[in-house]
Amino acid sequence: MPVPLFLVNCGYALAIPHYEVSTEYGTLLFKNESEAINVNDVIKFINRNTEKGGYIFVTPWYAPPFYALTNRKNPTYYDSLIDLVARPSDEKRKKVCNDLLNKDTKLIIHYADWGFDNKKELQFLNTCPILQRGIEENFELVEKYGCYWMYVPKSQNRN
Repeated sequence: MPVPLFLVNCGYALAIPHYEVSTEYGTLLFKNESEAINVNDVIKFINRNTEKGGYIFVTPWYAPPFYALTNRKNPTYYDSLIDLVARPSDEKRKKVCNDLLNKDTKLIIHYADWGFDNKKELQFLNTCPILQRGIEENFELVEKYGCYWMYVPKSQNRN
């Protein structure tokens, strides 16, 4: 991008209204008010239903950095599930499921209908059925904030 066009884009981005999501660990600015509201609601849910330093898991690759914004940990090796969609492996998916259960994950932020380029073969539901089944069998959907769905362990529904 040419420098003048870059500067115009930056100026425009700074001139439009922003909606703030702020925690003691950082701040995000959103262009879309409803997205900011949803993210704030997710953060409130995390803070109400989990402990600092505890395990939560986020499946959508586009989600804000909920781990960093709430001082929670990821129970798996994956900070993004793009690898499991782009390079499918049943072994990797089973390991993620086991990590979720073995590390006492208190919350999963999930939205199964994500993917890439509207290609069926690159959609989470089509590439990660083992992980989807593991979430559905062991966790219960208790709340929805836009495309961030809150799942808690079935035996610990604290809503």
